[in-house]
Amino acid sequence: MPRETSSVIPRRIGELLQSDTALLTRLRRAGFRLNAKVAVRRVNGTVRIGTGQHATELDRAAAAQVYITAD
Repeated sequence: MPRETSSVIPRRIGELLQSDTALLTRLRRAGFRLNAKVAVRRVNGTVRIGTGQHATELDRAAAAQVYITAD
């Protein structure tokens, strides 16, 4: 993934994340929806999802559980 902000389309969330309701809530607030375009950016070894005050960051392990396609 490039360092600059780009957009992706999330297609699936891995089973390990599906039970983490706090994380799913953060993702929803950041504008994350399956099959809908969302802004992403790499930041210091994490992946930032969304923009503005509701953006959230995922560590590498969590980000690996989000399956995407490029926009």
